[in-house]
Amino acid sequence: MIWMIFAELIPDANKHASGAAVGTSVTLSFAALLAFQQFILQS
Repeated sequence: MIWMIFAELIPDANKHASGAAVGTSVTLSFAALLAFQQFILQS
């Protein structure tokens, strides 16, 4: 799954949006995933 993100999704996103927007989206998505994981583990 990680391979698909770096090989397919991010390059396609860079074609349609700026690099800063793609980087911000990836970073915020990753942070949200980790926060959700911590929330689930604490419950």
